[in-house]
Amino acid sequence: MRRSGARLHALLAAPLLLLATGVAVQVAVVPMAEATANMTLSQFVSTYTGHVIGSGQCVPVFQAYDIHVIGGDGPAPGGTEGADEYWYDFAADGLANRYKQVAKSQPAEPGDVAVWGGGEGGYGHVAIVLSSAPANPTSLYVFSQNPGAAKPQTIPASYTYDGKKATLLGYLRPDATLPAEPTNVSAAMTSSSAALTWKNNANNETGFATQYKVSGASSWTAGPSVGANVTSVTVGGLSPSTNYIFQVGAANSAGTHWSAYAYGKTAAASPPPAYNTGVEVTVVSQATGGVSGHTGPGNSYPAGPTHPANSPIWIVCYVNGQSITGPYGTESVWDLGDDGY
Repeated sequence: MRRSGARLHALLAAPLLLLATGVAVQVAVVPMAEATANMTLSQFVSTYTGHVIGSGQCVPVFQAYDIHVIGGDGPAPGGTEGADEYWYDFAADGLANRYKQVAKSQPAEPGDVAVWGGGEGGYGHVAIVLSSAPANPTSLYVFSQNPGAAKPQTIPASYTYDGKKATLLGYLRPDATLPAEPTNVSAAMTSSSAALTWKNNANNETGFATQYKVSGASSWTAGPSVGANVTSVTVGGLSPSTNYIFQVGAANSAGTHWSAYAYGKTAAASPPPAYNTGVEVTVVSQATGGVSGHTGPGNSYPAGPTHPANSPIWIVCYVNGQSITGPYGTESVWDLGDDGY
């Protein structure tokens, strides 16, 4: 399906305009001199669904996608000016600096540009792949227009249009570019964790990674990772009263773009309850035929807890007459050995 006009110049003089009328409206994309990648694939589909892009042919969909999602200049196809020239005239159309050609014998990925040859007038067709597809697919779920306004739709790998057969040639796969780095990273600290937040400046990240280290240390520890468009995560397992350095990185297949450092100091650990102050020991084994745990004076209290082998318990020493407060109340310590302890 061929395009009309040259490089959309007649329409590119106007800014993007979408009218919420429920009727397909012809819209333009930003002028090429001002082109910049400013949308994700999902944002692109949401923005243009139901609208006629440019001339209403299939090529303006690819041109708008190349400008808004990939950051290209929305080139026109060379040769016969049919959509299939994006495949046949790949290098001459200036696409090799941001796409690579992938044979249809390879699986399709979301964001690929599918190109058909043949069809109406022999001009082919072009569409943006929205869902993964196996090698040599029978059909593709894509975003395209003509016939009708731009919309998600399923197109067969081979079809007949206006009495002419069109066949899938392959895919133009965008090269991955490093996402923009996160900014405004901050860390809200407790005695054992840091709640990290940041501003997401990327539109092509697949997720965010974190790393941290103790101030002055040379090596980093990998922290938790989260998905795309997430702007917070909690790093746990930190030591109290310790200065830490944190980084958040926007990641995709091209790599990870790390943020500037964020700093934080964990709070001091809370002291244990007074009746647990003492020496921590480990149970080695238990006697048989008895019950582990103290039952209280006159056996008036229920039996204390049992402690399996290799579990920690506290041993506490008190002076005769000292008051001790525990889970059953406050009592004075009595001396059974007349030795003061």
